Amino acid sequence: MKKVMTYAPENRSVGRIFKKFAFETNIEGVNNAGRSNSLFRAAIWLGIFTILVALTITDIKDLVLEYTSYPVDVSTTLEHQNAVDFPSVTICNKNRVSCRNLEKFLEICKEGNNLCEHPTEIENLFILGKCNVSAKLETSSNTTSNNPTTSSILLETIRKPKTKPSIKTESVTNIKENLQSVQQSETFASEQQFLMMYLMLTEEEKFKIGHYFEDLVKSCTFRGVDCLSHMGSDDQNFFLDYHVIVTPTHGNCYTLYSEDESAGKSSLTGSTYGLSLVLNIEQSDYLRGGQTLAAGARVTIQDRYGYPLIDEYGIDVAPNALTSISLQVVNITRHSYSGCTSNNWTDSTYKDQIETDTDFFYSVTACQKLCIQENIQQICNCSHPLFESAQDMRPCNLSKGAEDAECVLEEIIMYDIGEKKCKCDPPCKEIDFEKLVSSTVWPGMMATMAFSELYGVNPEDVKEDYLKIDIYFMSLNVKSITETARYTVVSFISTLGGSLGVWVGFSVCMMFEVIELVIDLCINLVVKAKN
Repeated sequence: MKKVMTYAPENRSVGRIFKKFAFETNIEGVNNAGRSNSLFRAAIWLGIFTILVALTITDIKDLVLEYTSYPVDVSTTLEHQNAVDFPSVTICNKNRVSCRNLEKFLEICKEGNNLCEHPTEIENLFILGKCNVSAKLETSSNTTSNNPTTSSILLETIRKPKTKPSIKTESVTNIKENLQSVQQSETFASEQQFLMMYLMLTEEEKFKIGHYFEDLVKSCTFRGVDCLSHMGSDDQNFFLDYHVIVTPTHGNCYTLYSEDESAGKSSLTGSTYGLSLVLNIEQSDYLRGGQTLAAGARVTIQDRYGYPLIDEYGIDVAPNALTSISLQVVNITRHSYSGCTSNNWTDSTYKDQIETDTDFFYSVTACQKLCIQENIQQICNCSHPLFESAQDMRPCNLSKGAEDAECVLEEIIMYDIGEKKCKCDPPCKEIDFEKLVSSTVWPGMMATMAFSELYGVNPEDVKEDYLKIDIYFMSLNVKSITETARYTVVSFISTLGGSLGVWVGFSVCMMFEVIELVIDLCINLVVKAKN
């Protein structure tokens, strides 16, 4: 008959307690060692158990480190929707300043009109742009120098946006010296000279010497309905409008958006039910001093409340071509574990660099530029001419050899090599658009005459000045990219239990056996202390 171990006081020695635990426990390895008839077998089982415990501890350590790093899993789903929000569209002429409008505004300056605050700079821009040099295209009938609408715009104010819903690295000094040793191109030097003069103007003056919406957009249809006749009017019942953004590189840019969210939804796909624009880029009014080498327009597509990043995400469209841009909506949802931030600028470290009343959503790209701009302002005491800023500071002179250029170059290199970093977290919710771009000749050879009669221009001017853009949804399937926490408290405990079970066959119930062992040892110590 098996001898049963008891807890009589005389049996309460540490050795007997461990022997009883090893004999009765359900922990594999320890149980086998306790039941072994020979010391050798018990030693083998204890050795195996020790190795498995070591593997378990290593696995648990890695699991805890991963859990405390707050990892996320990314899932991609495709869901069909009955209707999706149509994005806002920004269009710009590749030419920053219209020679025709510059000449007209120069005449206003010579008359001493109060609208002109920088007459000397206006005249210098006219000379640098060589607008007094006759162009071959200048005599074409497409020129609208006597357009009464254009003349009246010169006396109007700018349309402001409406409130709407281990690698080898070199030192900074070495990189700076290498870049400065390269000769600056004549094109860049000429552009910088023109840009510095351009940035001295007020926003109103920049607007008045740029290309106007009425001259740029010759036709606009949205979902098959003419949207040009009501655009820019005070008709609150119409669903499409535009506002002006004056940029250093493209001058006047126009963002088209739907004022009514419900009217701005699209439930049909294809070019017929999207936005269709016919643009006149007015090549005869382009700058002739080498500041504008490419002819055409630039278009960006963003969320209804997104800020248009024209230089970063713009698509160039050429004259004499139909450019089709088909879209698919991508919803991006990030988990707080990834360090995301809200969609408004109030939580941004660099909110002082953006207008306080802006309704545009936060973006990482814009934040990065504002971050570098703020640093340049603090270190170089000037503003980078190509970056946005709400601060009223003089623009940096980036011409070769200028003190500003050396300071700006050094600061940008610091960010390039990682010695300085921006605190720009991604937004928790973001809407993006996958784009498929294609183009073809437009209008065709047989359609050129009909087009020239429709718009009242010479057939020769169509190839040089006109282009068409179709923007539409390719499908109503919305792609969703979602981040979720890899571990919750429940899943972490479950994974932890799995690691214990795989290596040592340990369960939650066995924890109470260990607790019982600890209690027995404590009782043993108390009894010994009393005796």
